[in-house]
Amino acid sequence: MIFWGLLFLDLNKPGLLGIFIGLGYTFYSSFIIRCFVEEEHIKLKIIKFIGPTIYVLLSLYTQKISLYSLISPINMAFFIFCIALFSKDKFPKKEVQFFVVAFIYLYSFSIYNVWDKGMRVNARNNYDFEIQAKSINRKIPDLSHYQFLNSDLDSIHLSGKDEYIIIETWNEKCIPCFKAMAGMNDFYKNIAAKAKQYYVYIPVKKTVNYDKVFAFDKIEDKSSILIDINLQDDALLNQYPVFLVFDKEGTLVFSQVGYKESAKKDLQKGILSVLD
Repeated sequence: MIFWGLLFLDLNKPGLLGIFIGLGYTFYSSFIIRCFVEEEHIKLKIIKFIGPTIYVLLSLYTQKISLYSLISPINMAFFIFCIALFSKDKFPKKEVQFFVVAFIYLYSFSIYNVWDKGMRVNARNNYDFEIQAKSINRKIPDLSHYQFLNSDLDSIHLSGKDEYIIIETWNEKCIPCFKAMAGMNDFYKNIAAKAKQYYVYIPVKKTVNYDKVFAFDKIEDKSSILIDINLQDDALLNQYPVFLVFDKEGTLVFSQVGYKESAKKDLQKGILSVLD
């Protein structure tokens, strides 16, 4: 079950090889466990059956039922697990191994890509539908209130004394964030003399891979990357990307939650309207 958690449920994804290893281990581990008991009676089979069943039920509960969900890694692993569980052999026959390994190879390097692409499209459509560009209509703390981590992992404050500060929040699982990075990059370069722009990473897990964050390939200027400490919480933000513009006194003068490529020009005009 630990392997399932690491290889099938990890948000960072293990890659095609990881899927292949996970499914292969699912099949052979049942036979390995069987070697440590004199007789695998019905109670032991039920115990082995509990964990995978819980995973499948939780997967069905958290995902919308569709053709894509049927070919998810968890469901395929459960199918292979059942083949091994109900086999009466101490170790699988060669023809059974050939069939199972061939299926695992086909799924890992072909069918899995279909599932992954379908889930990405669904996630993109859902996100774009739910997150509409809007401004923040409440007062939030001034810029000096917030803390960030820089690439040296030092806690810092941003100052807007001599220039405007633009913050664009992001996370590696946020598809609109990637669109914003590509769509707004040239705009930020053109207004560099008026405003300093930062990409503030919003962690969603307790552990952060700092090397990956500060070397994120979709951000051209790596020196503009910071990691959030208290902005998301203290400003009561629950979405991303969020665009915040603070004036030279550190006061919020422009905000937008969400990003739409079709409304990029309006966002840029809004930012320009508050710059001196």
